[in-house]
Amino acid sequence: MKKLSKGIKVRKFLHLLTAFFPLLYIYLERREMLILLFSLTFISYLADILRLEIKPLGRIFYRIFEKMLWEKEKKIFTGASTYLLSAFLAVFLFSKPVAIAALLFLSVGDTIAYFVGTKFGKISISGEKTLEGSLACLILCIVISFFIHNLPLRVTIAGAIGASTVELFPFGVDDNLMLPLVSGLIMEVVKYMFF
Repeated sequence: MKKLSKGIKVRKFLHLLTAFFPLLYIYLERREMLILLFSLTFISYLADILRLEIKPLGRIFYRIFEKMLWEKEKKIFTGASTYLLSAFLAVFLFSKPVAIAALLFLSVGDTIAYFVGTKFGKISISGEKTLEGSLACLILCIVISFFIHNLPLRVTIAGAIGASTVELFPFGVDDNLMLPLVSGLIMEVVKYMFF
C-alpha cells in the first residue's frame, strides 16, 4: 500500500470539500451561481498567471503550497483553477440537477477513487489508475444518484458510469475538467432521448 504524504491528504480533503459548490447550488439561482463561479475562476486563473509570470510571487506560492501541488502544476495552472472552470461550465451548460450531479460525481467520486486506488489498488489499468479505485468511484457515484431529485435514476446512473469511465481513462485531459462535462453531457443526452 502506498503511503500518502500529508500535503496530498490535505489536497484530497480540500477536493472533497468542493462538494460545497453543488450543494450550495441547490439553494442558489443559476445566475447567482454563475456569477460566484465566474468570479472565483477569474481570481484563481489570475493568481496562477501571476505566480507563473512573477518569480518572487511564484516562490512565495511554492513555499506555502509546495507539498499540495503535483509536479506538473509548478509549470501550469493548478487543479483548483481547472475545477472552478469545469464547475462554471457545468452550471452554464447543463440543467440544474444535471450540474449538481456531475459536480458531486467529481468532488466525491474522484476523491474516493484516489484514496481507494492508492491504498488498496492492485490492478493497474491506465497509468496510476486502478480498477479498485474506479469501481469505488462508480459505486459512490451510483449511491449519489439516489439522492439527486428531479432526474430519473436511469439518467444519473448513466452519468455515474460516464464519470467513472473518465476517472479511469482521462484521455490525456485533466479529469477535473473532463469528468463533470462528460458525465453531464451523458445525462442531458439520456434525459433528452428517453424522457
